[in-house]
Amino acid sequence: FIDRYRLQVQKQSQPNGLLTILCFFVENKLKLEILNARNLITSRKCDSYVKIQIIPGKFEQKFQTKIQFDTQFPLYDEIFEFELTDEQMNMKDAILYFNIKNRSLIGSSECIGEAFLALKDIAVITSKDILKQIHLTLTRLGSDGEFDHLAQ
Repeated sequence: FIDRYRLQVQKQSQPNGLLTILCFFVENKLKLEILNARNLITSRKCDSYVKIQIIPGKFEQKFQTKIQFDTQFPLYDEIFEFELTDEQMNMKDAILYFNIKNRSLIGSSECIGEAFLALKDIAVITSKDILKQIHLTLTRLGSDGEFDHLAQ
């Protein structure tokens, strides 16, 4: 995951849509609101959900939004909270990983796109701070290790 994050940061790619979130630290809690996604590009009907985790694997908590049916502009509007230790808060390479998937009735779900946000780039707020939405470009890695763009 760290290598994919670095590739995404370094390389300009065709987006597979956008994911909009609110994200901030309050004490040792990472508060995250998955707001919506836009322009999701899929090869079939879009029944999407977002899987969220912090990587590397020292973090136990993983979350997933509810499925938003038949839309390329899903409104998730769900709030999650990660409880972190001081050690986890200070990990140099810790990354918040978002994987948007298209639900499949048979077999595994199709990856629509993924996005990464380094924990070090997330704001620590006080009660008077005003939050700004974060727009994350979704990319998708192909089997050759290069970023892939699905044809519309």
